Amino acid sequence: MRVHRASRALLAAALALACLQPGGAVAQDPSGAPVGADADCAAAFGVADAILRAVAMTPGTAGRSMALGSVLLDLTITWCASAETWLAAVAAYPDILGDADPQATLATRCTDPAAALAGAPACAGQIVPAPRLVARPGIKPRVKGAQRTRYYAIRGLSPDELFTQMQVNGAAVCPTHAVACVTIQPVLRPLVTTGASCRVIGIQASLSVQASLPRWAGPPRVYPELAAWWRKVATRIGRHETQHIRIAQRHLARLRRDIVGRSCASLSSSVSRWSKRLGTAQDAFDAKELDRPWPDYDGPTP
Repeated sequence: MRVHRASRALLAAALALACLQPGGAVAQDPSGAPVGADADCAAAFGVADAILRAVAMTPGTAGRSMALGSVLLDLTITWCASAETWLAAVAAYPDILGDADPQATLATRCTDPAAALAGAPACAGQIVPAPRLVARPGIKPRVKGAQRTRYYAIRGLSPDELFTQMQVNGAAVCPTHAVACVTIQPVLRPLVTTGASCRVIGIQASLSVQASLPRWAGPPRVYPELAAWWRKVATRIGRHETQHIRIAQRHLARLRRDIVGRSCASLSSSVSRWSKRLGTAQDAFDAKELDRPWPDYDGPTP
């Protein structure tokens, strides 16, 4: 049977793993000399690193590396005699944790009931540090082209809380299920002929727009990750409502063409047809936007 080179490396690492003794217990090297806890801990990290590298080289195992990395990380904690020993050892293998903070990672794993690491010597005295909080930023959605803007307040310390507030509070100022909206009215000043036959010979047309948008009003201190997430959400809301105004502006040019040269009596029906076409275009844009996911959030929650 042929064995892939990476598979042989994985097998060799697994055999080395089986030779280690957890909890900083004294082991012996091939010469019979005792191996101290620090060396044992460092060796455990070396084996874990070798396994992860072997898995990365093995075809078809990309989806397993993350789960395996979590298992190996927990095992290194059981092999180290103290938190200091573990932190010193992990510093030599930065690829295992990536950008994660070592102290926070150790505390999180040690206090996770599912990991069952509470009795490990390296977990002694470990507590999960409280998430860092920052002042809530005054970020609000902004809509280009709106002459008036009114904001309704939302409060929350997680995306779910903020979305729930937007759905409930937004319903008082916007159509059902909309978290923001713009109210658009055409402002028409037709120029007409005088005499028995009234006809439209020109028109001054513009839009009167009011935007109704959410404003994050509390709590005063929030997670920095949530602040960054809200910045993306506020930008997306503002761009969406701005696009509704641009759609209306494009249709306004068509309204001018439909009205000029017609009788004054047809003005009302022309505006009614324009409003219906505009509504169809706006609904089509909203339907397309529904398929876009909201920004991801990977920060803490209450």
